[in-house]
Amino acid sequence: MRRTFVAASAAVLALLVGGTVAPAVAVTTAGTTPPDASATDQAAPAAVVPDLTTAEAGNPIIDGWYADPDVEFYEGEYWIFPTTSAPYSQQVQLDAFSSPDMVHWTKHERVLHLDDVSWGEYALWAPAPVERDGKYYLYFGANDIQSDAALGGIGVAVADRPEGPYVDALGEPLIDAFHNGAQPIDQDVFVDDDGQAYMYYGGWGHSNVVELNDDMISLGTHDDGSTFKEITPEGFVEGSFMFKRDGTYYFMWSEGGWTGPDYRVSYARSDSPLGPFETEGTVLAQDSAVARGSGHNSVVNVPGTDIWYIVYHRRPLSETDGNSRQVSYERLYFEEDGSIRPIEMTVQDNFEDGNDLGWTRHGGSWSVEDGEYVVGSVREGKSVQDTNFADLDYRVTVTPTAVAATGGDAGVIFRARQVSAGQDAYRGYYAGVRPSGQVVLGKVDDGGWSTLGTAPADAGLGESTQLRVVAVGPNLRVYVGDAAAPAISVTDGSFASGKHGLRVFDSAARFDDVAIERRVLDVGVEVGAGAVRAGGAAELEVTVTNTADEARTVDLTATAPEGWTAALPATSLDVAAGATEAFTLPVTAASGAAEGVHPVSVSASWDDWTAAGTGYVAVIEDVFEAHPNTAEESVWLAADDRSQIGPHGAGQWVRYTDDDRSYTYEVPLPAGVRAGTVTLDIGNQFLVEASSDQETWVEVLRETREERALGNRAERELDVATLLEQTGSTDGSLYLRFRDSFPADGWGSWLRTVRLEIDAQPAPAVAVQVETRCLAGTAYVAVRATNDGDVPVDVELESAYGSTSRSGVEPGRNAYQAFSSRAASVDGGTVTVTATTPGGEPRAQQVEVPARTC
Repeated sequence: MRRTFVAASAAVLALLVGGTVAPAVAVTTAGTTPPDASATDQAAPAAVVPDLTTAEAGNPIIDGWYADPDVEFYEGEYWIFPTTSAPYSQQVQLDAFSSPDMVHWTKHERVLHLDDVSWGEYALWAPAPVERDGKYYLYFGANDIQSDAALGGIGVAVADRPEGPYVDALGEPLIDAFHNGAQPIDQDVFVDDDGQAYMYYGGWGHSNVVELNDDMISLGTHDDGSTFKEITPEGFVEGSFMFKRDGTYYFMWSEGGWTGPDYRVSYARSDSPLGPFETEGTVLAQDSAVARGSGHNSVVNVPGTDIWYIVYHRRPLSETDGNSRQVSYERLYFEEDGSIRPIEMTVQDNFEDGNDLGWTRHGGSWSVEDGEYVVGSVREGKSVQDTNFADLDYRVTVTPTAVAATGGDAGVIFRARQVSAGQDAYRGYYAGVRPSGQVVLGKVDDGGWSTLGTAPADAGLGESTQLRVVAVGPNLRVYVGDAAAPAISVTDGSFASGKHGLRVFDSAARFDDVAIERRVLDVGVEVGAGAVRAGGAAELEVTVTNTADEARTVDLTATAPEGWTAALPATSLDVAAGATEAFTLPVTAASGAAEGVHPVSVSASWDDWTAAGTGYVAVIEDVFEAHPNTAEESVWLAADDRSQIGPHGAGQWVRYTDDDRSYTYEVPLPAGVRAGTVTLDIGNQFLVEASSDQETWVEVLRETREERALGNRAERELDVATLLEQTGSTDGSLYLRFRDSFPADGWGSWLRTVRLEIDAQPAPAVAVQVETRCLAGTAYVAVRATNDGDVPVDVELESAYGSTSRSGVEPGRNAYQAFSSRAASVDGGTVTVTATTPGGEPRAQQVEVPARTC
């Protein structure tokens, strides 16, 4: 796509290092005006004013694995200085990238190399650029020192040009030791309106600020005489960055683990560059549909405007190596009160940058030409992005340029998995246009291609057509051009989420203006959970919420397992605008229903749209209730149980223990269930213990001698997940043992009922294998988590040497990662694997790591 940028006059464009806008004749673009500010230094003007909603030419913006980007505006161009994202020993060089428009980037290799830093050996990190008095300074971290005894820390290099070469200015670190607990890494330099320069830095959960003298290569002192002032906000880990807008200082940092999915950016504001800084919240975090590990950012302002961008690194969803990081950017917006609006990672590509970074080709000859993505004639060619969208609004311009004699089509695939080269070599949906004047929607599953719908379309060979797909839940809509009504509208729930991409079949085509937005239905359905005996009945709470600004009348349907009944109280429901309606759904299990978890769904339909929710009913064994006519001895496992059953008090039938008697109850958790509540109707001086094997017991509840009373019988609740964690149960086995807490005094204890309530969400079934391997003298911990269940799961792998995550691991497939110890041996330990089913709670398991020496 060809984009026209706003020209900017040299008289009105200036940028203070660190992000403050200089006053000038106001330049207004897209309704923005510069905030009030002042500056002491002015930079050269920008040739164009990039007024972009995001990286419209696609993220990532530069080729290769890079991280920790710092961005500056030099001589009319935007400059990004990132860390080379590689193993420590390979992090010895810094490259830079420049652009006049935030779209077209030029690489400048080796602006700094540790060959030119006498004290630097490896781990060349987080370059921080700044210009002062015609000199260009580049602050950097090296050697990743772990104590004051090691050589390394933060250094500074200087050059006469932005692209270098940069020369070590000191021959030694500027900061070479820990102060206030802060590791000397991840520096950022900010020059205030009065010309005072500050450096913010720190790792290991501590952040310092120091003043730089006018020479920019020595440290000054604060007004109180100190050199290192700690400003650590809550949650700080690393990655400091400071900028100023409208007289307010914005301090940003990264939280979480840099290799993990929880890496994120938070911020604070202050009226002083020295703080205090109180955390205001997270502004950028992972997006399970787009990328993980988003963090270590910088911010740049378009001179003379109130247009701001945040530049950061992130990890593609399918990448498991911690160093697989890419530089991206998004538009940064501010609310009226100056707070930063949380950032949503967006997906667009108009191919104006001349490349297809972020796309993976599968068959066909793909290239970027004149701002379009072009593929030559091929039986089937696909190019996809590493995403995992579920509900989306997907737009693209498609121009078929050639078709086979038998016809062909070109379009988009979505919710796709297992994508590879070849005909029908994917699992997911496809929508395309045929030059013969037709639009088609279909899917490829294990049975091959199936057509879901076709419709006439104003499309021809060499003609550009805007194709739009809206997929929300099972609702699939295909639009052609700017039509308000869909050409195809079907309901199909075969695929819940997956990659998006482009596809041609027996054709050649050009593609442009790819854009995806999230789409959410304005009606939502939630279904509760319950537990029943086989043949028994439960009542599930159902809520229908309408977030639209108009009332909805929805048609209701319920779906239950074969042989079950689910009796809706009505077949339709009126829901006012912005309101929620609730009702009870009686469900009766089949008399022969198997023990375990069974789904029950409720759908609400209106205007050809359908929203659905699924609840779960657990079929369990009988609960214990002490009663003279039903002794329930089958659930009590102690063969020599001498406890009594009989009346106590006013007609209360209870289990009663004294002396050293005890009895054991097996909690009847259905297969796969790991959450719920055990409610005990218990009293007097009791002791409750839990076990997974009836050999090792842990105390979970006790009524002390001081608390005992004949009338203290009441219900006490125990959390099932907590009990399983306390007992170390891995297979759901759980036993409770009841006894007198003070057997010698004859008071005794009693129990009337034990009731189990299930949070009936199927637990993920994930098998984990861990082994240690040797490669080139380095020990690795290899972890494989295989999905043995029936639904996709999100999996997170955590080891002492890093972590990674995979979303939507299909049944029968696995998440795998080999973590490098960066040493010749592994001493053992554990690996934690956490799996989550859609809508469920995370389930973690720990597996031992065998020791190994290579």
